[in-house]
Formats: sequence, structure tokens, C-alpha cells
Amino acid sequence: MANELTMTGSKKIKTIVNEFSKKFNYLTLVFKKGNNHPIDIEKKLSEVREINGGELSIVGNLTVGSLEKRFTDNYGINVEVAFKTKDGKIRNTVGVANSRTLSQENEAAKAEGCLPFV
Repeated sequence: MANELTMTGSKKIKTIVNEFSKKFNYLTLVFKKGNNHPIDIEKKLSEVREINGGELSIVGNLTVGSLEKRFTDNYGINVEVAFKTKDGKIRNTVGVANSRTLSQENEAAKAEGCLPFV
């Protein structure tokens, strides 16, 4: 599997989410509009972005907080890294998790008994 994921305007949101969860099995991405309403995952990134910030790459050593900020800065959309609890509920990462790398957060979710997305 590739070391990095690349976001381009031509990718559908659901493709971005699926690729992310394949790389980080215990994490997912939740896309929301500025008013905190979910974004239609059937749309392309180019259809939902507010800013055309070009390509964005995701690697395992990127922190959760940095990834979320990059989506805001590059595309003007809110993205939250999330995990699935043992009872199947989707929860956004908060607090110390935002300073962990994506790889560290994925391992932490696995160790805490969270459910995988893939």
C-alpha cells in the first residue's frame, strides 16, 4: 500500500474516506460543512470545497490536528478524524488525540478495543 494518500478535487468524498480507513483501519474521516451539517459523500471534493488549495497528502506521521487544519486551510471544509467505539458509535478524536500522529492514534484506537472500519 502506498505510504501517502493524495487528495485531489476529482476524488469523491466516499473514496477519500475509504482510502483513509484502508490505511488507518481504526480511524475514519467525517466531512462537515461550516454549519456542522454532513457533506454528501457522493460528491467530489471539487464540488464541496470552499477554497481551491490544490493537492493534499496524508501520511502516518501527520498529527490528527494538523490533518484537520490542512483540510480547513486547503479546502475550507471541516474534517474530523473519528473512531468507532466498542458499541459501534462514531466519536471524533479530542484532546490529547489531536497531538498524536495518525499512526499513533490508529494504534491507540486498536489498543482501546475500538472497532475497525475495514
